[in-house]
Amino acid sequence: MMALQLKYDQFFDASARVTGQSSQNDLLYKGLNLTEQIPDILDRFLRYPRSDFLPRDIEKAFLQLGITPNHRDFLRLFYPDEGEEIVYRHCRVVFGVSSSPFLLAAVLAHLLENVPVDDTQLGSKLKFSFYIDNCVTGVNDIAQQEKFVLRSKEILSRGCFNLRNWESNVESKHISKSTGTTKLLGIIWDLDKDTLKCKN
Repeated sequence: MMALQLKYDQFFDASARVTGQSSQNDLLYKGLNLTEQIPDILDRFLRYPRSDFLPRDIEKAFLQLGITPNHRDFLRLFYPDEGEEIVYRHCRVVFGVSSSPFLLAAVLAHLLENVPVDDTQLGSKLKFSFYIDNCVTGVNDIAQQEKFVLRSKEILSRGCFNLRNWESNVESKHISKSTGTTKLLGIIWDLDKDTLKCKN
């Protein structure tokens, strides 16, 4: 298994190309440019008072997404073995493939648009708080924090997604980090001062 993993890492690179030819990432549809969402997500985040928080990410987010069998040929891996070519096809969305972030965003949007009626407001809030597998949001009152964490985890678990590593500038039992600095979509968030900066 270890030998297979080492060779897999060497042979599966969706950005690899032969001179003058396209890579796999060049040929796949990348979807919408998700980077354009970052300013809006940060703007909404900054409107919350000193009870901001975020689940750092979704655990193994891409691996929760299956590939339709008739699309698996687009994610083939030719594995050389003693003069014989073995063909593998990915069954799950692959990290590092140009279309993967868009696929994850589409699945999350679908999940959050189809929550039970009682969770419509929270589903909408979460939908506009995700950048790929990072959720950046907050609550207006610290008393709402526990309910928000538990309901958000429950909603995402319906899609087999596990929101984890919650961080906040207000300490509570659900928060894994509430002091120091942390990365927030490429920007540094000082939890103690509640400020954002580009670098130390």
